[in-house]
Amino acid sequence: MPRQLFKIRSDDDAISLLNAFLSNNLPEGYTVSLDGWPQFTLRYSGEGFDGTMTAQTAEAIIALQKAVNRIYCICRYGNINTRKLSDKERRTLLVRVEVKEGSTILSPYIQEWGSKFLEIAGNKMNGDQITLVCIFAILAIFGYQAIKRYHDRKEKTDIEHEQTERMRIFERLAEKIPSVSNIPNVGNAMHERIIRTAQSADSLEMNGVVFDKNKIKEITSKKDKSKDTRIDGDFYINSINSEDSDYLKFGLKHSQTGNEFTATISSAIDNDFLEKLALATVNHKPIALHVNAKILRDEIIDAGICVDGDLIRPIQTSSEKTPGWGSWG
Repeated sequence: MPRQLFKIRSDDDAISLLNAFLSNNLPEGYTVSLDGWPQFTLRYSGEGFDGTMTAQTAEAIIALQKAVNRIYCICRYGNINTRKLSDKERRTLLVRVEVKEGSTILSPYIQEWGSKFLEIAGNKMNGDQITLVCIFAILAIFGYQAIKRYHDRKEKTDIEHEQTERMRIFERLAEKIPSVSNIPNVGNAMHERIIRTAQSADSLEMNGVVFDKNKIKEITSKKDKSKDTRIDGDFYINSINSEDSDYLKFGLKHSQTGNEFTATISSAIDNDFLEKLALATVNHKPIALHVNAKILRDEIIDAGICVDGDLIRPIQTSSEKTPGWGSWG
């Protein structure tokens, strides 16, 4: 029997496919192809944006590429640690961009990338779920409603009901496929980074959603706030730094996700616990740890190891960033 083909031509088609999955209405052995979808454009208007590539627009392309790499890593590896990408994967995921005249318009070849994304992800992972994760990721990063929701996140809009319904779909999907839970955060981070590149523009149109000068200023003038996150799991200890007389620094690697970061602990801690840490380091075997971390823009900026559930020292926000904290679920 031929496999049923689902052609996705719009965000609505993608939402329908996800709804069918959540309602257990997908046939066995279905296939998915992208037909003119997704589309993504950035239009910068104002003095200096006359169809030329500027430092600002180059930064937008970097933000776009970073998001593309991160969502692939979430689908492929379960976290956003892009250091796992092979050179071949990086080349395959590379997004080509066309710069058009007039106001500066960036038109990445997102459909081309999306088709490659589905192909290489599907080749590396089993099951139909990966296709759905890919579709979800494209919606969360490039979908009109995701960008509109970011634009209006603190405002009442005439499409609030529609956005709420779509967010329910995303939440239900995350319950069934936990790896998707971090994807909207990657999308929001990309949207913000791109908007920050438009601070000297009169306006930025992102996939049909217009951010005027006031909205750009409103978003870029807000100070980012870090959030406290509890990270529990089994960790490899890659390094120990005892240069500070008050605290020891441990280079940790999560045994499941492969994410790496630095966490500290008081040098005055109980010797028995320090011996356990030292033994795990020497034997290069994972040890169960409780870690409290501060996260800013998807980066761990500070972390401390807990003992018996208690943090040994207060976490102080530092300027140092640790790349790729990813999904710790």
